[in-house]
Order: sequence, then structure tokens, then C-alpha cells
Amino acid sequence: MRKGRMAQDLNSRIYLQLLGSGFSRASACRLVDAVNHKTANAAAMTETEALNLVKHHIRTSLPALNKTGDGERVKMFIGPTGVGKTTTLAKLAARYSIMKKKKVGLITTDNFRIAAAEQLETYAKIMGLRMAKASSRETFEKAVKSFSDQDVVLVDTPGRARPDEGYLHQIGFTLPDQVVETNLLINATGSQDHLENIVSAYSRFQISNLIITKIDESGKLGTLYDVIAKTKKPVTYLTCGQNVPQDIEEVTPARMANLMMRCSDFDNGGIVGQSGKRVQGVI
Repeated sequence: MRKGRMAQDLNSRIYLQLLGSGFSRASACRLVDAVNHKTANAAAMTETEALNLVKHHIRTSLPALNKTGDGERVKMFIGPTGVGKTTTLAKLAARYSIMKKKKVGLITTDNFRIAAAEQLETYAKIMGLRMAKASSRETFEKAVKSFSDQDVVLVDTPGRARPDEGYLHQIGFTLPDQVVETNLLINATGSQDHLENIVSAYSRFQISNLIITKIDESGKLGTLYDVIAKTKKPVTYLTCGQNVPQDIEEVTPARMANLMMRCSDFDNGGIVGQSGKRVQGVI
């Protein structure tokens, strides 16, 4: 049976730390209340114990990947311009082909930015991978069929800073009839409102997973908590720089909780970004 709430000063410290880490006021209140209402003898808890319980609640409330293996064979990467789709795709292509020894095919549907196709083509040549270009559903289906002997097919798409209806329709028109894993990339530096608008705009494509980019450029990653919780889609990867195939990490709810709470003293882990500086909070 619960024996009282945490001391008022401890409640305040936990709440203010959550705000300082980027959590919304509503989420900070819910997390503090969760510790108070679901913990026996809350009044006797230390700050370290309380923070660990907050982190546990964050971990258990985030959606987890429920698939085994590598998911669908065809993986599409969508998101606004500048979020890092092409670079992230190249990192994953390297992971699949070099680390997992899989045969990988690349497709680009980005016919708006010539530089993007050239960039992906350069990565393909360096890694010795085949690449195809597609501008319609017909050419996309043809490209996918040409990669029938590949274990994984990674698909790059064009981006827009503000996805309008015409742009979203164009992506939808390119999508094949077959099952595709759709990965939405969002930038960790965006505000909560901006990220929620991005997720809402792309939700028509039946998002499978989220990939969070540029975590090394954000100091308040608690902002991601509400976005992920509302999306109800698992985060599969984090990126923290431009190096290929480095600067990318597979992620779990436990690691996301550490990252969001990285301002706390009990987190000692981290991942290495492009600058070589360790990003605290991921273990």
C-alpha cells in the first residue's frame, strides 16, 4: 500500500528537471504523478530512486518494436527536406550489406533534387550496390522487381520543408501496391508542435517506424516524448552526424528513456557523434 506522496521539494525537483529536459508541463505532471501513485512508500524515496522510477515509466509507456528479424523487405524513408533521409539510408545500406552480409538494392524517387540522386548514386558505387531511379508507380514496381534477388530494398524519397497536398499526393502515387515498411524521419531539434505537424502530415502513409535524426544538435530531447507517445510507433534508429556508416544506433524504449533523461546525474552512457563528442544518455 502506498504510504504518502514524495516530499514536496522532491516533487518540485523532479518536475523542474523534466521541464529542463524538454518534457511538456502536462507530461511532467503525469510522470511525477505516476511515481507518486504507483510506488509503495513514495514519501521515503530518494531523488535517485524517484528519477529511476520516472525513467522506468517513460520506458514502459513508449511503443516497442514487436517484429522479429529485419521487418519488410522493401523499406521506404519519408520525411521533410533536410532531415537526413539520404544519409540515413546510406548508413543503413552499409549496415545491411557490410555488417549483416545482406544483398541490398537502392531506389530513389527524388526527381526534384538532382544532387540527392547523385549523392545516393555515389554511396551505391562506393559500397558496390545496385541503384535504380523511379518517377511513377509503374517505374517503381519495375525497379522493385529488378531487385527480386536482393534481401533488402531501401527507397529514398523527396522532401519538403512544409509538406503540401501536391507533394504528399506525389509520394502516395509512387507507393507500390505491395507491403512496404514506411520509416518517417523527424529532426530532434524541432519543436513539439512542429514535429507533431510533420507526423500528422505523413500519417496517411501508414507509418511503420520513426527514425530520430540529429540528436547531437538537441539539448532537450524530452520534447520527443509526447510526439512518440501520440504517434504510437516505435523508434528504431537514432542518428547523430554525417559519417557513413557510423553515427547511427539501433534504439529501444529503454535507450530512448535514457536519452530523454540525459540531464540527470545517473546516466553515464552515450553514443559518439560526428565531432567525436559523446552524446550522454544512451547506453
